[in-house]
Amino acid sequence: MVDIHPEFLDYQDFHFRQRSLDPIPAPRVLVVEDDEVALEALSRQIRRYDPSLEVIAAKSMSEALQIMQTHPPDLLITDYYLDSDSTAVDLLRMAEKANKPLADILVVSTGAPLPALFAAEREGLRIKFVKKPVDRFLLYRFLQFDLDRGYYL
Repeated sequence: MVDIHPEFLDYQDFHFRQRSLDPIPAPRVLVVEDDEVALEALSRQIRRYDPSLEVIAAKSMSEALQIMQTHPPDLLITDYYLDSDSTAVDLLRMAEKANKPLADILVVSTGAPLPALFAAEREGLRIKFVKKPVDRFLLYRFLQFDLDRGYYL
């Protein structure tokens, strides 16, 4: 064991090094989809891309809002039409009101109205839109792009 003389030990630097060795928590991905088969398939594809990701599945807008309160996600992948009267844009607005801003959002749908998505983008919500069925390589590029940019840190 090496003895370090106290004069050469900078406490601030040592403390910083100790903190930087803490494990980085895994990025959390929230998947919101009302169709149970599609929800399971999408969650499985995300886990296949990176098993270390924490994937949380929600079947409705109310369940997604509850999860956002307790476990805020780093990335959100959601269907456009969630319940009979609510959409992904409504979910995103509620998340913004609850001070739970999301880094990046992928909206998946068979036919979302583009004017509504453009209006949400003008409000400051960063949305990407993908048509169903989702190509897994496109999904992987979305995940890779966001995780490489370090949104989850």
